[in-house]
Amino acid sequence: MTQQGWITQTATVVLIAERPINPDTLSVDILRESGVTPQNWEATPTEEGRPRTFIAYTNGVSISAQNTRCVFQKTFNDETVADDVHQIYEAAKRYVDATRLVQYRFVGINWTLHLAVPDPKDWMQVHLLNPDKPLDRYRNIEIKLTAPFDSSLCNLTFAARSEHVALAFNYHFNMRNIAPREAIDKWLQCDLNRRCVLTEDFGPSS
Repeated sequence: MTQQGWITQTATVVLIAERPINPDTLSVDILRESGVTPQNWEATPTEEGRPRTFIAYTNGVSISAQNTRCVFQKTFNDETVADDVHQIYEAAKRYVDATRLVQYRFVGINWTLHLAVPDPKDWMQVHLLNPDKPLDRYRNIEIKLTAPFDSSLCNLTFAARSEHVALAFNYHFNMRNIAPREAIDKWLQCDLNRRCVLTEDFGPSS
């Protein structure tokens, strides 16, 4: 997917629980039998050294767990977002239903993108900082911006890489204010806000 030159690499739902995720809930068979994943999702062969709690599917979706985090992610390998991107959100909601005894603390709705530019440091200097304060003496640059969004926060993290600017969007929902399913259902509003931010604040005319 592209927007004003920005290429989307991943879309992610992160569930953060009160206690470590039970690894037994992360298996191809259990996820399929419990209705979390559709019958037609085909898992890729297990790679040597890959954690038991990481499952990758041939459609670009992966489901993984580490400590208290359970992550549903869609990876995009070209410039277009498949129509089935909504499947990670539906699968995350079904997982919440299947693990309804688990207490979740936070839900994150995330995207990662990149923008190919000739000089990433210069782009960040012009777009994010005062041009009178050069960044040449810094080897690594990462800038984080935070703004209120609905009942959550929108966090943008920019980083200069060798040949592009990396940008991570994170919409952070606290379960004291909203139920997990409701938070996941806000992904469309988050996506619309993300597109507006890219166009209005960080598009070519910025």
